[in-house]
Amino acid sequence: VIPLMYGTMEGWMPLPLVSRWKSAKAVMAIGQFFLIRRGVFLDINGFEGVRAEVVEDLAIGRIIKKAGYRLGFLDGTSLAWCRMYQNGAEVIDGFSKNLYAGMGGHWWPFTWVCLLYLACFVVPFFLWPWRPVFGIGILATLLQFAIVGARHRLPVLSRIGVPASGLLFVGIALRSAWWSWTGSGQW
Repeated sequence: VIPLMYGTMEGWMPLPLVSRWKSAKAVMAIGQFFLIRRGVFLDINGFEGVRAEVVEDLAIGRIIKKAGYRLGFLDGTSLAWCRMYQNGAEVIDGFSKNLYAGMGGHWWPFTWVCLLYLACFVVPFFLWPWRPVFGIGILATLLQFAIVGARHRLPVLSRIGVPASGLLFVGIALRSAWWSWTGSGQW
C-alpha cells in the first residue's frame, strides 16, 4: 500500500501544482516533516486550529492556503527519512485512521477515489486476457511504479504487486469509512 500511495501522490498530484493552485482543495502535506515560517505558524494559530482533526497535516495545509499564504510541497527525500509503520498491521491501522478523513470525510469523494483505484490498479489486470488493449495501461502503471519504487528504494515485489495493493487500498478505505461512520476508529 505504501508504494501505491507514493505512486499516486507523485503521479496524480504533480508537486509544482500544489503551490500554483490557490484553492485550499489542492493541498498535499505529509505530517512527518513540515517547514513553516514562524510568522505563518503563529498567524494560523499553530496546531490549535487542527487539534480536533484526524488528518491534521492536510488541515494545516488548507488553513495556510485559506489565510492567503503559499503552500509548497517539495521533495524532501534528501533532507529527511521516516518509517511510518513497522509492520502490516500498523499500515492497515494507520491508513484506516486517515483515508476516509483524508478524502474529505464525505461519501462522494470517497466512492470516486475507491472506484478510481479499482479502475486503474485492479480491473485492467483482470480484463487484460480478454482485452489486450489494457496491456498498455498495465505497462504504463508498472513503469510508473518501477520508477517510484527505485526512487524510494522500495522492495521489488511492492513495485509489481499493483493489483494486490489496489485491492488492499480499497479494503483499508472501506475499513476507514466504517471507523468514521461508527466512531470505532483507533488513534
